Order: sequence, then C-alpha cells, then structure tokens
Amino acid sequence: MSIRWYCLFNSGLTQRSTIYTRKVWILTNWLKKWFSDLFRERQIKLAALQHDPEIVEKLIETDKNIVSQLDEITKEQQSTLTVAGLPLFSVTEDPDEILSQIAIIEFIRSLSDLFPSDLI
Repeated sequence: MSIRWYCLFNSGLTQRSTIYTRKVWILTNWLKKWFSDLFRERQIKLAALQHDPEIVEKLIETDKNIVSQLDEITKEQQSTLTVAGLPLFSVTEDPDEILSQIAIIEFIRSLSDLFPSDLI
C-alpha cells in the first residue's frame, strides 16, 4: 500500500466520520429540545388537570400520546441515519436492534468527544 493511497483513504474516512458525527450531533440536539418541549407541555397539562376527577384516564391518554410520538421520532431518526449511510442502521421496531443502534450512536458521540472537529 502506497503512502499516497493511505493518506487519501484516511482523509476520506475522516471526512465521512465527521459527516456522521455532525448528523448525530444535530439529531441529538434536536431531540434534547424536543424532549424539553414535550416535558414542559406535560407539566402544563398536569397543572391544568390537578382538579379534574378523570385525571388518571387523561394522564394515561397523554402518556400514550407521548410514547406514540417517541416511536415516530425513533423511526424518523433511523430513516435519516439509514439514508446518511450509517452502518447497521435500518428502520426497525426490534428492541435489540434499537439498543445496538443506540450503542453505535453513543460510540460515535464518544469519538466526537475524543476528536473534536471544527465543523461541529
């Protein structure tokens, strides 16, 4: 293997990993804001429902709605990362595959902490 090929290969690898890291960073920050908004919305609903006799049923319905929204966000994230070409990503509902995808994202985030980029 020539040194020139090695340098070209590594620069392409670094560029791809920077793109993956950037996309994961954007998705992570977007999800943090979304969760914050969702929590705030839930707190407002809780305050409004404190004097309601049917509070338990309404809370269960609100929680079901939240879980449904989280499922949609998970599918969107999986789809985005699949289109981006991130290895081992596909749209799935299998909990084991989702856990492995979470581990991959956490690994990429840990790499971005070790090797910060000016692009982020």
